[in-house]
Amino acid sequence: MGKPTISIIVPSYNVESYISRCLKSIQDQSFSNFEVIVVDDGSTDNSSEIAEQFALKDSRFKVVRQENNGQGSARNRGISLAQGDYLSFVDSDDWIHKDYLIKMYECILNTDADIAVCNVERVWESGKRKKNNGIYRKAEVTTDTVQYLSRASMSVCDKLFKKSLFDGLRFPEKMKFEDFALMPQILIRAKRIVTIEDVLYYYFWRDGSTTNQKRINRDILRAQHILEESDLKNTCPDMLQMFFVKYVVGSLIWGILKEKNSMKEVDDIVRYGKEKYPNFIVDITPNNIGDVWFGKLIYRGQYRIAKLHVATHSVLKSTIDICRKIRHVVHENCCLFR
Repeated sequence: MGKPTISIIVPSYNVESYISRCLKSIQDQSFSNFEVIVVDDGSTDNSSEIAEQFALKDSRFKVVRQENNGQGSARNRGISLAQGDYLSFVDSDDWIHKDYLIKMYECILNTDADIAVCNVERVWESGKRKKNNGIYRKAEVTTDTVQYLSRASMSVCDKLFKKSLFDGLRFPEKMKFEDFALMPQILIRAKRIVTIEDVLYYYFWRDGSTTNQKRINRDILRAQHILEESDLKNTCPDMLQMFFVKYVVGSLIWGILKEKNSMKEVDDIVRYGKEKYPNFIVDITPNNIGDVWFGKLIYRGQYRIAKLHVATHSVLKSTIDICRKIRHVVHENCCLFR
């Protein structure tokens, strides 16, 4: 095989139960001119050996191993080894539609775009499936990449990129939310982005995945600081303010108030936000934070009331979940006696 058109980077860590499904979905693509770079990030199970079996039978697959250094490091290693003109990232517990590559690649060629974006479906271990409506995309081509940032998914896994967009840019290492720290910088470089309605990427939601951990991770704030030192501070400072509201206030602070009694950490973050973004209250809207009341309470420093609001919301959500489970059990039992 000559030079591959697309390089697919698969970071892998202790996913022996899932990686075969992932790699098989890539192997079965209707578009064939690709390479797969599996970067094993110090797995202690049989993940690497399973990937090696694909490499033995299919020359398009390569496996490299490194000491455990995090997903960002594994992705960077893959980028450095990639030979294709285009890059795609697939997490090792996810999988892709058989036409993922051909549809994304053809959309880029037909529209002269730098990035193609598809729709995603979440699949839970229980078998439940749901289209990710929060970031649902209709078919369109946009050249206003600044405006696109306000509604873009920060995931790297639902996109096909021109490799040149990564020149001089890499994922931050040894931290979570590395997508969030890099994707806005990549998206803003694109001259044209094409989105398609097809669901082509399947995102597996499991208890042990790095993105489904219940503990609060301060790396959201670290990622925000990285963006604040990037070109975005000159090209689109308003987006930085929106990101602060959406991800730091609406996600990190909400989580801190849900898990802790101390208000000092919240106060420190809010004071920083007011110094950096004096009018960030203008971005506290349903589209950015999902809960206007909560955002306003935080901005006004009414943390104890905000904490009560979070607790009430959690109780209500738990009650709704319990009611749904009861209804499901009743429905299943009724079906048995029909």
